[in-house]
Amino acid sequence: MAFALGGGVGRLGALVAAWLPAAAQAQPRDPAEAIMQLQSLYPGVRASVHDARTRLLFGVPMTPGETPDLAASAFLDAHRDALGVGEFTLDRRWAARVREGRLTVIGYTQRIDGVPVEGSLVRVAVLMGRGAQPCRVALVSTRLAARPARAPIAVTAAGAATLALAQPGYANLRVTGEPAFVVLPAGRVGESVRPDAWAWRVPVTYGEGHDDLPRSFFINATDGGLLDVRDEFARAASAPRVSEATHAALVSDVTGTVRAYATPTNMLPHRPSNPPGLTPIANLRVAAIDNETTEESETQTDAGGEFALSIPASGSVDVETRLGPTSAWGGFRWFVVDCQGDGAPPTSPVALGGTSNTSSPGAADFDFGDQGEFETAQANAAVQANRCFEYVLSRLEIDVELFPDRLQVFVNDDSIANANFYSSLAGFRSIVFGVQLGSGSTAYWNTCYSSLFPHEFGHYFMYELGGTWGSHAFAEGYSDSFAMMCNDDFVQGRAYRTTAGFDMNVRDDPRIDDCQYPLTSSSPTPEDCRCTPNEYHNPGQLLSGVWAHLLDAMKAEFGAGTGLAMCQSLHLAWSLLTQGPPDACNPAGPDTLQEVLVADDDDSNLGNGTPHDTLILDAFAQHSIFP
Repeated sequence: MAFALGGGVGRLGALVAAWLPAAAQAQPRDPAEAIMQLQSLYPGVRASVHDARTRLLFGVPMTPGETPDLAASAFLDAHRDALGVGEFTLDRRWAARVREGRLTVIGYTQRIDGVPVEGSLVRVAVLMGRGAQPCRVALVSTRLAARPARAPIAVTAAGAATLALAQPGYANLRVTGEPAFVVLPAGRVGESVRPDAWAWRVPVTYGEGHDDLPRSFFINATDGGLLDVRDEFARAASAPRVSEATHAALVSDVTGTVRAYATPTNMLPHRPSNPPGLTPIANLRVAAIDNETTEESETQTDAGGEFALSIPASGSVDVETRLGPTSAWGGFRWFVVDCQGDGAPPTSPVALGGTSNTSSPGAADFDFGDQGEFETAQANAAVQANRCFEYVLSRLEIDVELFPDRLQVFVNDDSIANANFYSSLAGFRSIVFGVQLGSGSTAYWNTCYSSLFPHEFGHYFMYELGGTWGSHAFAEGYSDSFAMMCNDDFVQGRAYRTTAGFDMNVRDDPRIDDCQYPLTSSSPTPEDCRCTPNEYHNPGQLLSGVWAHLLDAMKAEFGAGTGLAMCQSLHLAWSLLTQGPPDACNPAGPDTLQEVLVADDDDSNLGNGTPHDTLILDAFAQHSIFP
């Protein structure tokens, strides 16, 4: 779905070749007048504006509509000027329903004259109608660009690639794809604001082997300067599936179960004192091939690892399954496990899997026994990825467009203490986990276990929602908070390593340091929260600390089980609304507080309070964040 607001869609060739005189351009209006008009229509509307760009509009129910999409479209069409960026076109990307169906959130991205706006984001939260009441817009969150100034395009795509390769400070820099013409939104550079710009996005990698780091260099299309460096986005192809018509013509004849050795989900890593056990593998593809007719059939294992295949009853049947991508029938519904990572450790195994010959009707059970740490890591990846997807999808009703392609999970990467998310690695959104290696008195356990996996999954989830590394501190703090809710544990990476015989966590409870807003690069309180270049995990504890205090308070107020469930639902609802803070150094601030209050509200009127505003306000106040 796409709709234009105040302007049509142009073609890239026309855009690059012909430029209107500067005087003919419509300049973006100051949003103040349009916001005042909106407030006169809906008294109580609040606005958050930074650098002359509207970030949030919220406070009371606004534009009505028969459905969430109609309400959102009506608001965006009627109140475009309140966003302060002039003409633009939006593309609907996804929608999700939360809060027991009371709130629907719709996500959009932006184009200007047909050109995609890098990192653009519009999220419209709509309060669902009740009885004769229509749906009403509850919040509009935006990260948009205005049309950049008209100027001759002096840099070609090939020229942008050449300029990217000339950037200093990167070892073995390589261009990995065709440059794309985009609009790069305005952004802060120190104390100044970089204007919106026409740019070439050049995908690159640099480094050696496992250390290859995929990035996008943004080259100014008018003067060739380097505007920004960000992570690259890429998509993977889905595995082939049997058509519904073919499947309907078959009968169910082969059943079985798939199990593999996995580390218990108890927050501790895979090591001798925490041995693995046979564990059902859910959502795994299983295929059958009839040896006489060559008819094929495919299915997925259920939550208990069980499957039932439809295949003609003609005799001998080969049933195949495999955790890794080495088989056409391998992999999972939402993800793929690659046992070798981006390379091979010294004794790397092949992907767990096998083929069983049976008759039809018949049974084919797969029990992949304890074959060692590398194989167990594969099973861990499958169990934990399933766990994270289930955590999200059991609590949110999400359009399938949000997860259109499968996540790649690399395990047994030949690195020490390696647990990373890549927005693009070998063409996939990827999570990478290392092996059990040690040096001197320090040992790092195999990291593909429950305490760390949800943190990396949190990065992936925020990317799919449209988040970026605009604030690295936000990215790390968000992922810590996601893992905290999924694991019901304030600690990140329990017993991740052993030093001189003592277990060490990745990060302790964020309530210990209690980072205080605002953080700076020089003198935050305490010093462990300092926002410094290339270290984003410590300041991220400002955000995770807020959620830790809120989780603690909800458990105390409503009981451990009920409080956890309520806070989990609130966190996921907020995840759909938030766009991150405007300050790259601070992962949370006053806007974050307002987003959480909107996610908590049951009537979209913040003037009369929200069901848990006392607990929410107190959690933020403990980090010096106030409305």
